[in-house]
Amino acid sequence: MPDLSIRVAAIEETPRTFALETGPAWWEAARDLFARENGEVPRHARARLDLEAYRIGRRLLLRGDLEAVLGLVCGWCVEPIDFPVRERVELLLEPSQNPGAIPEGGIELDPEDIGLGRYAGENLDLGQLILEILSLAWPMQPRESEACPEGCPRWQAGRAPVAGEKTDTTNRPFAGLDELLARTGSTAIPDGKPDGNEE
Repeated sequence: MPDLSIRVAAIEETPRTFALETGPAWWEAARDLFARENGEVPRHARARLDLEAYRIGRRLLLRGDLEAVLGLVCGWCVEPIDFPVRERVELLLEPSQNPGAIPEGGIELDPEDIGLGRYAGENLDLGQLILEILSLAWPMQPRESEACPEGCPRWQAGRAPVAGEKTDTTNRPFAGLDELLARTGSTAIPDGKPDGNEE
């Protein structure tokens, strides 16, 4: 996976800031995560991780913010949307007692708490941390804003009109069906009989 790493030697007792930004090659390498979520890498996705890192003895403390934009599909109107992700990051790393068990990248995150982990080697690859945070923040039903669907003009254009309300039906996919039902009359089955006839 493309490099999103910090050198362990660069982290000292005095806090130091780091800025890591994902590029197209990183997202392509992360395809497996997004295949599990919606079948494809989100279009024009981007992420930036701003961190302050310092050393406490042999422990490493990293604090900062992850800001990302995922190009997803709205769960209401099925149109492309930009879905923002903003997450606070706090990660405490302890030196591993078994450095050979640490995967490539120098970090092993705690499976129960991604704010904890172990490190080994000369570099800390934070790409896995970003993937974990995005996976947890991934919406079950993406929406462009908290006002959706009522505040979404695309959804408003496609919804069924309320009685007495005048609505533009040009963008409603089933507007023709409404007109057909109005011309043919009621489709209710009389008296609960399958064919509407007396036995």
